[in-house]
Amino acid sequence: MTFDERFFNAAGERGALWSIDGKGFGEAPGTVTMGGISLPIVEWTDAHISGVWPGDREIGPLVVTSANGHQWTGHFNV
Repeated sequence: MTFDERFFNAAGERGALWSIDGKGFGEAPGTVTMGGISLPIVEWTDAHISGVWPGDREIGPLVVTSANGHQWTGHFNV
């Protein structure tokens, strides 16, 4: 999995859309969590993941796990 330099876009408010762009995510949906909280997925492709932000500001590790178990972890503050 690789991510674009601007890999995560989100406004940080409940209901805001977020997106992660890159490549190698796989076609089958995996999971995205931040600070241990699952982020709802709206779209998952090999090059793009998007969803809806479930709550107000969170701080913690952003973990993307592909359907085949590959993981990428970064730290992100919204």
